Amino acid sequence: MSTTASTTLYAPEARAASGVWLHWFAICVAVCTFCLLLAGSMVTTTGSGLAVPDWPTTYGENMFTFPPSKWVGGIWYEHVHRLIGSAVGFLTIVLCAWLWFSGLSRRVKWFGTVALVAVCVQGLLGGLTVLYMLPTWISVAHAGLAEIFFCMTVWLAVVTAPRWRGNRAPAVREIAQAPDKSGFHSACGSLSASSGTLLKKLCMLAIICVYLQILLGAVMRHTQSGQAILDFPLSYGALLPPTSDAALESINQDRVWEHDLEAVTMGQVWIHFAHRAGALVVAFAVVVLVRQVLTVLGRRREVVLLVMGLAGLLVFQILLGAVTIWTRSELLVTTAHVGVGALMLATCVVLLLRVYSGSPESREGAGVVDS
Repeated sequence: MSTTASTTLYAPEARAASGVWLHWFAICVAVCTFCLLLAGSMVTTTGSGLAVPDWPTTYGENMFTFPPSKWVGGIWYEHVHRLIGSAVGFLTIVLCAWLWFSGLSRRVKWFGTVALVAVCVQGLLGGLTVLYMLPTWISVAHAGLAEIFFCMTVWLAVVTAPRWRGNRAPAVREIAQAPDKSGFHSACGSLSASSGTLLKKLCMLAIICVYLQILLGAVMRHTQSGQAILDFPLSYGALLPPTSDAALESINQDRVWEHDLEAVTMGQVWIHFAHRAGALVVAFAVVVLVRQVLTVLGRRREVVLLVMGLAGLLVFQILLGAVTIWTRSELLVTTAHVGVGALMLATCVVLLLRVYSGSPESREGAGVVDS
């Protein structure tokens, strides 16, 4: 058998095996990034952002050789966060290189390169937060970019899946082209172009709302506004927080003498309230999206599971937000609140990918078609 013939027979199998390993490696990067988000939340919640005052060293030593015996108190949270961040950066380098040697489209390869740049910028922002003593705008940018990078890793994990590349992923395209086989049209009506467009817009709306809510949460945490309002669902016994100086003075007296908490400013109170109001906006956007997906793609089992998971995360997230207030920002509860928010954002991104891949052109743009 000639070399050409042998290569022709062997290449598809080898390429398929390599694609499976690439997919699982991309999943590993996404999972590690999620762990990094949780570690960052613990740093903020415990107030350990300056437990290690220098960067990129750790108390003048190489961070990778810093002795574990000195990982005590807030140093443990901050140092572990740095180590996980370094590991994620290294894994992203490997993933980016692997993508360029894969058979995926050039858009996916360049997207992996952008992800690598993003994680480098993220590391730089993390260092700047320490060097400039935790300025709010840098800290919030650090948190915001972390969520974007996490979604990028999730995107890469999805589009590297063999099923995604094997013409079985696009929910909209399959239903539109094979209504009789799926029985979709008889149950839910014809899937028109306007329905697909509406789904895309609702997915984008949900992503924007969830992301802005995450940013509001970051502002709240980094301005120490997480406990600016101590009751839930009301705000100091009313629907709206107090607006007068006299009411604020009374509240602060109660905080200091009855709850042993620091006084708050009116700005902190309204930042906290804005985050609560944002939760209502997110809930509305998610409910509308879930209803529309169930109406249009109700026969697609995996899509239904995806949106029902999103609905479940929404309910759990609201509960965690309430418990965070009731427990005075207990570490594990607050960390879970941050984590579920990230999972909601990632789920919306995956859902958008499922909906967006409704045409051959969009599939190529999403990285489904090989180069």
